[in-house]
Amino acid sequence: MKPFQSLILCTLLFCLATTSQAAVDWKSNQVMPPKSAILDMAPTFDGKKLFILTKGTLTLFDTKGKKIGSTPVNPGMDSLSVTGFQPAGIPEKIFVTNSTTGQIDELTFSLVVPIDDTGSPFLGNAEAPVVVAIFSDFQ
Repeated sequence: MKPFQSLILCTLLFCLATTSQAAVDWKSNQVMPPKSAILDMAPTFDGKKLFILTKGTLTLFDTKGKKIGSTPVNPGMDSLSVTGFQPAGIPEKIFVTNSTTGQIDELTFSLVVPIDDTGSPFLGNAEAPVVVAIFSDFQ
């Protein structure tokens, strides 16, 4: 191959191998106005919940921005990490950290779903402090 042909071939291959620029389409799906400055935030592994750490409080939100619950934490905590995957049986753990002192607190959580048993058939004392609900006969 002649040197001139080699130069044209190399130039052509270089032009074809360069990356192309693509536009990115952004969309804001949800706005959750914080009540105080956000120090850190982390989603759960499945992306269905979001933990937001503010000074002295850890708050859990769902994907629609609805507050599920909150718990007080040491006001010096400024970092947050979430591990685990509940659908796979791996309990989710939340680690909050104080970067100044190096303190790490481990938190676990479980969602409690209230069940309205009003008017349901029952055995035993109607005023019992504990209700054991059995789901059966799913016809």
